[in-house]
Parts: sequence; structure tokens; C-alpha cells
Amino acid sequence: RDRFLTANLTYARALLENGDAATAHDVLVIALARAGENFGPEALETWEAGGLLAVAKAEIGSNEDARRLFVTYVPPLMARRAADGETASPIHDARAKFIAEAYLRQLANSGAAESAMKIADGLRGRRLMAAISSSVARAAAKDGALANLVRRAQDGQTQRAALQRLLSGLLSSTARDDASVTRIRRQLKTVSDAVQGLFDDIEQRFPDYAELIRPRPSGAADARPHLSPDEALISIYTSSRETFVWVARADGAVAAHVARIGAGEMAETVDHLREALDPGFIPSLDALPRFDVALAHDLYAALLEPLREHWSNAARLIFVTEGNLASLPLSILPTAPVAQGPDDAI
Repeated sequence: RDRFLTANLTYARALLENGDAATAHDVLVIALARAGENFGPEALETWEAGGLLAVAKAEIGSNEDARRLFVTYVPPLMARRAADGETASPIHDARAKFIAEAYLRQLANSGAAESAMKIADGLRGRRLMAAISSSVARAAAKDGALANLVRRAQDGQTQRAALQRLLSGLLSSTARDDASVTRIRRQLKTVSDAVQGLFDDIEQRFPDYAELIRPRPSGAADARPHLSPDEALISIYTSSRETFVWVARADGAVAAHVARIGAGEMAETVDHLREALDPGFIPSLDALPRFDVALAHDLYAALLEPLREHWSNAARLIFVTEGNLASLPLSILPTAPVAQGPDDAI
């Protein structure tokens, strides 16, 4: 049992989520060394171990070491997450999201608003592209050359995931077969190089399609040229712990705010507010759910009021949201407390 847990990434993440960053740190120092030895520096397992170690260092206050590790391991993790799309393992996908959100948290705490906004866009884009990648790939079949490249790349991704699972199983076995490990490593590198080569070919020959399936995260610098002086871009991203809000204008620095509303609370709030907006079948007006004006204003006060001075003079607000919040029209949130009278006064 101790041998299994010593460098186990799932165990380390559980420790981090339960507040034991010190123990997680010790586990992850060993995990990163082993991953580098077993898989090499350009492997998913190494990036995950390094990213989780960055999270642990941030939690214990070693911010400069955390920043260095985040900068090293988050970019390849995010690129791999975007490339894998629907073929990504749920475990690896959740692990990458956990690491990227921790990096987002550190960037926000250090005042690096533009960089944080870009990380959030990468996280948000992965969800969007995972949902549409299959339909886009089917549409691409109309072009024979592109369809062939896409099919080969997807087959390669599936084969790579299977080889990674096989290699992990061999490395964790008590009866380790070094010859088999060496053979699988060689196969994994060959397949990984082939998949990367196929995506490079797609990007070179079909750049529009490549941008659609592997979008580059964008930030305020990318948005500014497309904003008019009377527009404000408001980007909102909810992580497991908090909600990040950014306001970008055509000129000037990005304004940022962090609201202490995590994904769970946000889901409950939005679901409750939507009960009155989409009640389904109601037998009579008396059964119509009452819109919770107080809760709606609380949500406005938590997310938008702190940055009001940066967007209030804009004639048009452009919202970029995700998750549960994307299903709620933010225009219904009262900007001031509203006293609701009895139903018979309406």
C-alpha cells in the first residue's frame, strides 16, 4: 500500500483537496522524479506530476517555485488537453483542469489579470471544442484529404491513450518486466510523434480547421482590436472554489475581481433563479414559482458591482461565461435591492 501511494497522483490530488498540501508536496516530489525517469520530460504523466507539485508549492506558500513549475508544465498540459478533445481520459482531463485552475488562482492573486484571463479562456474553450469536435470532424469528411488526416490523428490519439494505460500498469506492477516497459515506451514515442506530425500537417494544410479544433486561448490583447470604445467585454469563469471576473475595454488595463462563489454554490444559485424563468408546465398562475429578486441582486453584487466603474459607461456589454452561469441571462439581475410586495399587489 505504501509503495502504491508514495508517488500516486490521484492520492496527491486528494491530499491537496483535503488541505494536506505538505504531505502532497512530499508525494509529488517523488512522483515527478519517477515520472521523468519512467516516461521522460515530454510525457503527460511528467507534466501532471509537475503541475500538481506546483499546486502543492502554491498551497504551502512557496510561490516563486510554484510559478516556475506552473510556467513549465501548464502550457503543454493545456495544449494536450485541447488536442485530445473527446478522446481525453476523464481522469487526465479533470487533473489538467485542477492544475490550470490553481495556476489561474495564483495569477489572479498576483495581479496578472491578462494572463489569468487567457488561462480561463483556454479552460472554457476546451469545453466548447469537446462538444463540437465530433460534428466538425464529420463535416470535414467532405474533403477527402482532410478527412483522412483527421481519421488517422483520432486513431493515433486512441492508440496513444491505450499505450499510456498499458505502460502505467506495467510500471506499477510488482512483477515489473523491464523488456516490456522498454518496448511500450518505444511504441508510445513513435505513436506520439506520429500524432503530433499529423496535427502539424493539418495545421499547415488546413489552418481554418486546425484553429477550430485546437483554438489558441485568447485574452484581452486579442479582444481589444475588436471592441469599440463604447463596448465592454466581461469574462466570467467559475472554478471549484471561486468565480473570476474580468472587464476589458478597447483601451486601458484589464480590471479583475474574484468572488468567493465556487462551482457548487453557483450551480445551486442559477438553478434556483431559473425555476421562475423556465418553470415547465404550471396548472395555474398561483403555481408559478416566485422569482427570487434578493438572490438575483446578491449574485449581481458578488460578480458585477465590484467592477461597475469599469463597465457602467459602456453602451454595450459583451458577456463571456461558461457552465451553469451561461444558462442565465445576466440582464435579469437587479443592480439595486428590490422590495417585493405581496402577490396580490402585483
